[in-house]
Amino acid sequence: MRFLQPQVKQSLLVLTASHHHLRKVNLANDMQILKDRITAENLQSLNCWDNIAASMLGSLLRTIRQVVPSSASGQVRSYYVDWKMLRDVKRRKMAYEYVDERLHIHSLRKNTILPKDLQEVADEEIAALPRDSCCIRITNRCLTTSRPQGVRRRWRLSHIFFYHLADHGQLSGVQRAMW
Repeated sequence: MRFLQPQVKQSLLVLTASHHHLRKVNLANDMQILKDRITAENLQSLNCWDNIAASMLGSLLRTIRQVVPSSASGQVRSYYVDWKMLRDVKRRKMAYEYVDERLHIHSLRKNTILPKDLQEVADEEIAALPRDSCCIRITNRCLTTSRPQGVRRRWRLSHIFFYHLADHGQLSGVQRAMW
């Protein structure tokens, strides 16, 4: 009964099996007949099914919470130490994509044999490229601390962390100078 709303059209075309043609059925009369047929017991059974469905859904949610580890709802760590390192990685990818184009345009721009008009066009084309496509904007950072200064390029570690690992013998082939 609760599925029949007042917004339902008052008449509808129904195919009858006996006559094989369409006939109009007045829903107002049908609704009154349905109201008479549905008793309080039927309504209680509908509410019972709603309660059963709600309890099953609750038990399913509790089961899912037990199966999923608690760390999944907590903090999620990414591969990069902080947002600055992620920004630098994006800049490196962008610079790699545009390195050839930027090199060709830059060589046209710096060539003094070419006319000034062509050099100015090259200036405009370089300015139109993304800012992060320039290799100057790339910063060498420490892989473990994301520190931008004092980075040993060969190991990609800051000098502080490099000395710490070297003193504890955790870098192969590296030792303090002894004389």
